[in-house]
Amino acid sequence: MAKILLAEDEKNIRDVIKDILEGESHSVLAVRDGNAALSSFHERRPDLMILDVMMPRKSGFKVCEEVRASDTAIPILFLTARNEEVDKVRGLSIGGDDYLTKPFGAQELIARVSALLRRAGLRQQEESRAKFSIAGHELDVLRLELKNLATGRVMKITPQDANVMRVFAENPGKVLSRDFLIDKAWGMRVGATTRTVDMAVLKMRKLLGAESRWIETVRSGGYKLRES
Repeated sequence: MAKILLAEDEKNIRDVIKDILEGESHSVLAVRDGNAALSSFHERRPDLMILDVMMPRKSGFKVCEEVRASDTAIPILFLTARNEEVDKVRGLSIGGDDYLTKPFGAQELIARVSALLRRAGLRQQEESRAKFSIAGHELDVLRLELKNLATGRVMKITPQDANVMRVFAENPGKVLSRDFLIDKAWGMRVGATTRTVDMAVLKMRKLLGAESRWIETVRSGGYKLRES
């Protein structure tokens, strides 16, 4: 069951959509204008939003733009009586995920909502798999961010920084040779040498700051992320 926020100014359409989705065991909060949609979004944090494009006070497009300023993940489905390609392009370009033109059938609505929720679930799984713990920090490979768990400070890192840290995070307590690190963090790219590895580890230590003590140099072996 998902929490769905529906914003539609025509009461009969709003009631029909609400009934259809509740019949699929979803929890539906229905509002009639854009301002109410934004307020409800911030208060309830729904799993999916359905926005009529033409609404009083704020259009669905405007609501989408404001939501996307703080949340890039929530699925957004536009509803409209319009069928012009330019409106569809605009809706998708500002962050909408799908577009449903009125009139539409119940089964089509259910299918679109199900597909968006399924896609969002897969995206959440992917994001969770892209986060690693390393030396008192959280590494987010997708967002290229390194967060100090003690202070909350977030640093932007490069894709190569993330690759190197990921290899250490996936192999705690193991001695990682320089050749192993080249293979796993640089792959088939030409140009990586043992010196490249040493410089990358030096940079990683700087990023980790005081917690860099968890990265040990193993004589004639390579490096190791010490286990807690």
